[in-house]
Amino acid sequence: MMTSTRFAVAIHILAGIALHDGEAVRSEDLARSINTNASVVRRIVGLLADAGITRSQLGQGGGSLLARSADAITLLDVMRAVE
Repeated sequence: MMTSTRFAVAIHILAGIALHDGEAVRSEDLARSINTNASVVRRIVGLLADAGITRSQLGQGGGSLLARSADAITLLDVMRAVE
Protein backbone atom coordinates (compact mmCIF):
# COMPACT_ATOMS: atom_id res chain seq x y z
CA MET A 1 0.00 0.00 0.00
CA MET A 2 1.35 3.40 -0.98
CA THR A 3 1.25 6.27 1.49
CA SER A 4 1.37 9.93 0.71
CA THR A 5 3.90 12.37 2.08
CA ARG A 6 1.24 13.47 4.61
CA PHE A 7 2.00 10.34 6.64
CA ALA A 8 5.75 11.06 6.76
CA VAL A 9 5.13 14.71 7.60
CA ALA A 10 2.66 13.70 10.33
CA ILE A 11 5.24 11.39 11.91
CA HIS A 12 7.83 14.18 11.79
CA ILE A 13 5.35 16.59 13.41
CA LEU A 14 4.52 14.15 16.19
CA ALA A 15 8.18 13.41 16.86
CA GLY A 16 8.92 17.12 17.04
CA ILE A 17 6.07 17.72 19.47
CA ALA A 18 7.06 14.72 21.62
CA LEU A 19 10.66 15.93 21.85
CA HIS A 20 9.50 19.21 23.39
CA ASP A 21 8.22 17.30 26.43
CA GLY A 22 4.94 19.05 27.17
CA GLU A 23 5.82 22.46 25.71
CA ALA A 24 3.63 23.79 22.92
CA VAL A 25 5.37 23.82 19.54
CA ARG A 26 4.53 26.46 16.92
CA SER A 27 3.67 25.35 13.41
CA GLU A 28 6.34 27.70 12.05
CA ASP A 29 9.03 25.88 14.05
CA LEU A 30 7.79 22.48 12.91
CA ALA A 31 7.60 23.68 9.29
CA ARG A 32 11.19 24.92 9.41
CA SER A 33 12.29 21.51 10.70
CA ILE A 34 10.41 19.72 7.91
CA ASN A 35 11.36 22.29 5.26
CA THR A 36 7.78 23.01 4.26
CA ASN A 37 5.19 25.75 4.64
CA ALA A 38 3.53 26.33 8.03
CA SER A 39 0.09 26.04 6.41
CA VAL A 40 0.90 22.44 5.45
CA VAL A 41 1.80 21.71 9.07
CA ARG A 42 -1.37 23.39 10.36
CA ARG A 43 -3.52 21.35 7.97
CA ILE A 44 -1.96 18.06 9.10
CA VAL A 45 -2.06 19.07 12.77
CA GLY A 46 -5.77 19.75 12.25
CA LEU A 47 -6.27 16.21 10.95
CA LEU A 48 -4.33 14.84 13.91
CA ALA A 49 -6.42 16.94 16.30
CA ASP A 50 -9.66 15.66 14.73
CA ALA A 51 -8.40 12.15 15.48
CA GLY A 52 -7.62 13.05 19.11
CA ILE A 53 -3.85 12.74 18.68
CA THR A 54 -2.88 16.39 19.12
CA ARG A 55 -4.41 19.43 20.75
CA SER A 56 -3.80 23.13 20.38
CA GLN A 57 -2.91 25.71 22.96
CA LEU A 58 -3.97 29.21 21.95
CA GLY A 59 -2.48 32.57 22.89
CA GLN A 60 0.99 33.63 23.94
CA GLY A 61 3.28 30.60 23.92
CA GLY A 62 0.65 28.61 22.05
CA GLY A 63 1.14 25.78 19.64
CA SER A 64 0.56 22.06 19.34
CA LEU A 65 0.77 19.45 22.07
CA LEU A 66 0.16 15.71 22.16
CA ALA A 67 -3.36 14.95 23.34
CA ARG A 68 -2.21 11.64 24.80
CA SER A 69 1.03 9.92 25.69
CA ALA A 70 3.38 9.24 22.78
CA ASP A 71 3.40 5.59 23.87
CA ALA A 72 -0.35 5.44 23.25
CA ILE A 73 -0.12 6.65 19.63
CA THR A 74 0.34 3.98 16.97
CA LEU A 75 1.43 4.36 13.38
CA LEU A 76 -1.98 3.01 12.39
CA ASP A 77 -3.63 5.84 14.36
CA VAL A 78 -1.56 8.35 12.42
CA MET A 79 -2.22 6.73 9.05
CA ARG A 80 -5.96 6.66 9.69
CA ALA A 81 -5.87 10.33 10.70
CA VAL A 82 -4.08 11.65 7.62
CA GLU A 83 -4.94 9.22 4.82
